[in-house]
Amino acid sequence: QGEVVLEKTIQPSLSPTFDPRPILEVVQTRGHVRCGLWNATIHSGAGFHLDLCRSVAAVLFGDPDRFEGIPATGNDRWQLLHDRKIDLLALGDSYTIEREVREASTGSGFTFSSVYNYDGMVYIGYQTFVLCAEKQRRYDECSSLSICVIEGSSHIDFLTTAFPSRFIIAASTLEDQTEMLLDGL
Repeated sequence: QGEVVLEKTIQPSLSPTFDPRPILEVVQTRGHVRCGLWNATIHSGAGFHLDLCRSVAAVLFGDPDRFEGIPATGNDRWQLLHDRKIDLLALGDSYTIEREVREASTGSGFTFSSVYNYDGMVYIGYQTFVLCAEKQRRYDECSSLSICVIEGSSHIDFLTTAFPSRFIIAASTLEDQTEMLLDGL
């Protein structure tokens, strides 16, 4: 009479939204790869990370156009990857042992490819402030220094060890960071 009787099973039931197959198999079945990209990259239709997605699609399907650009930000990229909303994260994220073992925002570890691009952190802006940042000076003409950085990046981790928080302005997207730079923040 309206009661639901649950039967015991040997195996736990799977979540209806989780596909237990390996990502590669899911992507091949779907017929295209979903790449997490900056919004600006998607809209411009060009750039290194977009070319990376095209290359993966060409290898998997023989067609460089068989990919879908999914907007990702510094704040949501790891969750999108964890939830399988994207198959490949192509934002230029750095490999860290913490992200491989237990990425902070999701509590999960991620598998990284071999390193394909080495870069470092650089400061851009007014020459005086660039020198202040490079030398980590925080006084005299450097007292009004502002450093714009994307939230959740490994760059912000470094900057918080080198500068007091009043010098750091966090942006949620690459577009916001660029706008801050152009506005002279």
